[in-house]
Amino acid sequence: MKTTLRRLSVFVFTAFAVTGSAAIVYGLRCISMLIRMIRDLGGDVSDRGLGALTKLLGAPALIFLILFVAFVIMLLIFEAVILRKKLQNTLRKETYALFWNYSVFELITLLVNSVLFFAITSMGYMFDGVTEERVTVEFLIWFIIYLISAICAIIALIISFREKRYE
Repeated sequence: MKTTLRRLSVFVFTAFAVTGSAAIVYGLRCISMLIRMIRDLGGDVSDRGLGALTKLLGAPALIFLILFVAFVIMLLIFEAVILRKKLQNTLRKETYALFWNYSVFELITLLVNSVLFFAITSMGYMFDGVTEERVTVEFLIWFIIYLISAICAIIALIISFREKRYE
């Protein structure tokens, strides 16, 4: 059972690391586009779409978005570091109680990460001008990765809860 728990925990951490890295890349791309938009402010407000909105809202709103994206990137990095340390501690000692604690933390982190990931990537797609079909396909792929990771985390949670009572 511990081998299964170990594999599930490492798989979910790997999926978390991949999606977190992708969110950081999308976030950095989004920040560079927001900085470009601040430089391009001014001019005619008769534009349509996001360009007109940014000209009306101005630089303060864009600066707020940059700070928000930077905060989310820092939070994703912090979550990854904490999760890695907890995983190392759990794999070193390998008790069911530690697997239970790690699985609970992992599931909570996965849920928070999924919300942050979809917020950042949707913002990145909005500023990137990507077609809706591509956005839908990529969101579906990321959603499936998160769904499989959540199922694995729940299975690890159930196994560790059952075995923790007998340890």
